Amino acid sequence: MSASLAVSILGAGVMGGNHARTLAALPGAKLHRIFDTDAARAEALAAQTGAAATADLDQAVAGADAVVIAASSSAHAALAQRVIAAGKPVLIEKPFAVTLPEAEAVIGKAKKAGVPVATGHVERFNPAFVTAQKLLHGRRVLAIDGRRLNVGSNRILDTDVVIDLMIHDIDAAVALMGGSPQGLLAQGFAVAGEGAKRDHVLAAWTQATPDPVRVSMLGSRLVPDRVRETRVLTDDGLVVIDFLTRTVQASESLLPDGQSDGRALVPVPVQPQESLAAELTQFLDGIRAGKPEAVGVTVQAALPVLSLVWAIQQQLYGA
Repeated sequence: MSASLAVSILGAGVMGGNHARTLAALPGAKLHRIFDTDAARAEALAAQTGAAATADLDQAVAGADAVVIAASSSAHAALAQRVIAAGKPVLIEKPFAVTLPEAEAVIGKAKKAGVPVATGHVERFNPAFVTAQKLLHGRRVLAIDGRRLNVGSNRILDTDVVIDLMIHDIDAAVALMGGSPQGLLAQGFAVAGEGAKRDHVLAAWTQATPDPVRVSMLGSRLVPDRVRETRVLTDDGLVVIDFLTRTVQASESLLPDGQSDGRALVPVPVQPQESLAAELTQFLDGIRAGKPEAVGVTVQAALPVLSLVWAIQQQLYGA
């Protein structure tokens, strides 16, 4: 396989555009084709990024070294199975499936075909999260509080706030702690209206680890401002991760040169990086190395996150 990998993108919407523009500027990658069932939209994005456009899925996949799926959430699993059947490594934007049978089908087909399959949990590559994860390594976590708030959007109409926004903070909690959820309680509501999805959900549970961790998450598409913040309480102090500003604050007591009993929050240096570029770089580097487990967040690793999302949705909406 050549050092420069040809990548096709399935979906020419907002996320497809983000992937296309990032890949066009990424060393070691070249855009192959942009696919969308809306030919005009595919052509417009292709013209911006120097790729070829197509409304033919097989043509988009043929000749590519790897594929990124950035279509609507409800289409992810079916497209992924088509790409896996063609033997192409694939990065699927989150969620990689919207039901358990879809997830099991994607994972099963990927395992049988031996094809690397990653999913787009891009906040794991946010420099603020990377910094906080290092700072929290080896510390006893007591509680995690996540808030991801946004205005209503008419861009994403096929999923609720849990799988649209809250999933990022659930994934962050799982990445920090591991373990499994117990005692889940979820409640929420939606406001009827035309166009934008407007809903509000609160969920809380205990993450079963050697030292159980209390977790609470708030996701909303009803507020007038954007918030992307997770607070992690340890027995030594507090870490505040702002995913939006890509900054970290922590109790002085948690810093190497801090006061042992210092509780005041101070800024923590964060090494800048562009989250999506870092995610795509790891995906392509894993393909080059021939290591399916090194392509980023694999679908197998993402399944516990989706399982918790579905458990919250089950409490909210029933069967």
